[in-house]
Amino acid sequence: MLTKIKKGYNDDKLFKLVIEDVQKYQTFTITNGIIWKKNIQNINMICVLRNCDMITTILTQAHEIIGTNEHVNTYDVGIGGPT
Repeated sequence: MLTKIKKGYNDDKLFKLVIEDVQKYQTFTITNGIIWKKNIQNINMICVLRNCDMITTILTQAHEIIGTNEHVNTYDVGIGGPT
């Protein structure tokens, strides 16, 4: 899954800009080719592509590993804030 995420960054307009000049986007960091963004709680969140199949796979795997729990949230907090 991480390989698919990394490969997809160059096809995404926002993530391509971050890769080209991560210093310009202070809430983003890149570690081992993976883009991370600090959310409003200052927690690093992995950046994934807006790809329905990829997101469905990630959420399915997460639910299989940790189950459903009202205290576990997923976030979509990009440059524009929560959506």
